[in-house]
Amino acid sequence: MTNRIALVCIIMATCLTGCEAPKGTSSDNQYPATGNTASQLARARVALQKRLTDSRTVQTDRDYLLNRLRLTILGLADGYPQVVGRPADELFEMLTTHGINEAKEFEATVFHEELRIWKGEPFEQAMAFHYIATHYAILGSWDNVRAASLNSLSQLRDYSHESETGTINADALADRAKAIENGQAITPATATNANGYVTVENDFTLGYLLCAIANEQLARTLGDRDRANEARGLFDQVLKLRPSLAPLIAAFKREQFNTLLIVDAGQGPRKARTGPDGALTIYNPIDRSRAPLIVRSGNSEQTFDLVSDLNRLATSHLWRGREGARLAKSTVGTGMMMGGSVAASSRDPATQWAGLGLILGGLYAKATAGADTRYCELLPQRVYLVPANAPAPAPGSFPGSAPGNPKNRGISGATSGASGASGGGWIQLQVKGQLGTRLTLTGLTAPQSGKVQVRYVRLLDGTDPPPWAISGKIHYAGDGTPALAKPSLPYILGGRSVHQPTWEQVGRWREAGLPTELDTNAVVDLFKQEKIELGDGNPIGIHLLEGGRTLTSPLPGSLGFVRLFCQEHPIYQPRSQAVQRLWP
Repeated sequence: MTNRIALVCIIMATCLTGCEAPKGTSSDNQYPATGNTASQLARARVALQKRLTDSRTVQTDRDYLLNRLRLTILGLADGYPQVVGRPADELFEMLTTHGINEAKEFEATVFHEELRIWKGEPFEQAMAFHYIATHYAILGSWDNVRAASLNSLSQLRDYSHESETGTINADALADRAKAIENGQAITPATATNANGYVTVENDFTLGYLLCAIANEQLARTLGDRDRANEARGLFDQVLKLRPSLAPLIAAFKREQFNTLLIVDAGQGPRKARTGPDGALTIYNPIDRSRAPLIVRSGNSEQTFDLVSDLNRLATSHLWRGREGARLAKSTVGTGMMMGGSVAASSRDPATQWAGLGLILGGLYAKATAGADTRYCELLPQRVYLVPANAPAPAPGSFPGSAPGNPKNRGISGATSGASGASGGGWIQLQVKGQLGTRLTLTGLTAPQSGKVQVRYVRLLDGTDPPPWAISGKIHYAGDGTPALAKPSLPYILGGRSVHQPTWEQVGRWREAGLPTELDTNAVVDLFKQEKIELGDGNPIGIHLLEGGRTLTSPLPGSLGFVRLFCQEHPIYQPRSQAVQRLWP
């Protein structure tokens, strides 16, 4: 009988340990944003847009928040804040909603933690609010920037008051949390809270700075003294946390800049399981740089210290969630198996079966104690803020010419050898000592309103930057981009214009050689026959220059703009006979 019990135990152990807990959906290659994968940025964005579920699925879609954060980052990196609006709003709404996992607590505890809706570690939530704020800053909605940034500054839970050093590692934190939950280790330092922690102000300098800038802009436009006082208080808080940022704060206080660049660099840390039965998590750094950012414009060169290092946030106990419950499941499971083994060795059949039950229960507890490994793989390693001055428009100021279409097929007015346009100048970014991060922003001009404009820039990774990243030349023109030095035909007719076919634009195309018998309606029909999306009512897909059907241009000053407009693309291949007839 004992041998039979042992055999059943072995079989069940194999089954239980072989059944992995649900795996997270994160993948370092699934949503590329930097390095050699920058060319796939648009396709990753579009793929995620299609996967995004309806807001009514919040209780069934475990990655509801995670995918919205991913799309927010991808949309900003690709220069399309238009695609970010709805997911960013939904992300904000759900992050500020308490108890979204209440209905899932039982099944997550009994089965596995990954059955919960992903909400991220505290530092991931803070970064989510930061990207929401960045989106609104690009739109110039400073009141919403302030609201989102304030949410990134929520108080944190500090469990470390018994530690002489004020720090505590993940294993010790989990042990302490479990002890406190069992009614032990309550000390005067922690007695103010039944769960053994006290709330403390966080040290998220990025949130403080962006909130201060938002208040500064609101004070300037509204003349609101309260906002000006709040801005000063927030700047003072940053100085207490990071005295080394004094030069940056001084530049913000002078308010002598027209452009704020929010710059992400490096890859954020990767989340993995550790500890007994994978019940704890660890964030392994991929990049470890703390080098300053070099910013060149014209004859000037400045350096800016990083504002936030996500490696530090990910490893700080203040910015991590509690792990005691998972560790407790692992510990209880081990105890059950040990007790079950003793009972199973008894000569009493009833005791043997009871032991089997304990062993199986222990195996199950240990198999489901594994931590949730989902995380946002698009987060950077570090973030910089750069107050800059974009130049006034001055087409053609870059030396040299952008190479023309290598296969000009003879249409009158086609722009073979057309001069590139700079849009008035350039701003070059590079992390000190890392040539592969160099990126030249061109086409970015001073805002006409006199207000501060904001751009989000994702720097490249790698050893050498691709030629388009540093060329500083604009080869094509679209809506909202600087004009080329010479008029050009539409791209679908061999030229370099990817504008919408409006009445005004058709007139410019005629200057480049468009047959006069083609009126606006006829030109619009050509685009429709090519199945090119017209107007702003369509979802923003892959751009025409990269083989897609979208004409909407990314924002100048973004990685997406540089990748799209600062390199040569293959000659257009017409689909319809009507357009083919216009090609000799």
